[in-house]
Amino acid sequence: MADEMDADIDMSLGERFRVYLNYLAGNPRPNELVVLGAGRMSQCLIDAFVAKECFSKSEVVPVTQSQKSVSKWIDRGFERACTLTSYIQSQPPSANRIIMIGVKPQIRTELFDVLAVARDLKLEAVMILSILAGVTHTTLTKELSFLGPIPVVRLIPNIPSEIGAGVTLLYTNNEYVSKVSSALLRAAGEVFVLPESQFNAAAAVTGSGPAFVGLLVEGLADGGVLAGLPRDKAFEMTLLMLKGSIQLMLETGIHPGQLKDKVCSAAGTTIAGVRELEKGGVRSALIECIKATSDRAYELGNVDVNKK
Repeated sequence: MADEMDADIDMSLGERFRVYLNYLAGNPRPNELVVLGAGRMSQCLIDAFVAKECFSKSEVVPVTQSQKSVSKWIDRGFERACTLTSYIQSQPPSANRIIMIGVKPQIRTELFDVLAVARDLKLEAVMILSILAGVTHTTLTKELSFLGPIPVVRLIPNIPSEIGAGVTLLYTNNEYVSKVSSALLRAAGEVFVLPESQFNAAAAVTGSGPAFVGLLVEGLADGGVLAGLPRDKAFEMTLLMLKGSIQLMLETGIHPGQLKDKVCSAAGTTIAGVRELEKGGVRSALIECIKATSDRAYELGNVDVNKK
């Protein structure tokens, strides 16, 4: 299997993933993605997977808490959407199944308790993908041991995954599972395979970062309005400025500090603005916000871990 998976196969991203999944499963059964907790982040990933043809809509089973949510998924063309109770009672068919867990980490034990007592549920799977913030690979493997020896992959995606421009952090202790899951997650953007010790810090930057960028954009655009710009122009200019600045750093490798220095001239307008940012503690606030976010991820990961 290793030689075949490592071969340079001239295929699309979706086709390559399907080949890898079949090799890993060792069985050409139908593919299936079961999503336990089909919320906002799960939806971003599902949409990316479908867009890149890793899964078809008929192969995706969004499992939600309410019938209202089920109806919304069905309206979007995911006809197999259902509640957890309905899924358990349906006796899932044999499949090359990937389970993705996307519930809030604080309530995961409630989900696991329901699955554990469903004695008639034979939920076979090739792997389990977890997007639970802060919950370690070891903890999740232990808590899901009632499902059997299914490989667990810990993921931290982000919101830009919705348009295939995301960053996903990935950790698993199985080389082939890492290869298959990486192939799938590339549908959502870039994938970083990291040691788990770096996960909370990296997730604070990539996972929570878009929220901080949104706040930054608002602040810069509001400043433009205060200085006399129409709001729509201030917003558009801010976004394009950020896009160009980021593209410049990515393509040239210029350090952010060098970029600042290139723009700042002696006794000029930009250095006056930089002075105000430093007086306001913006640099320190950004550092502290990443630290607080990372610490909170650790706290969430340790909620209820001893309940089972």
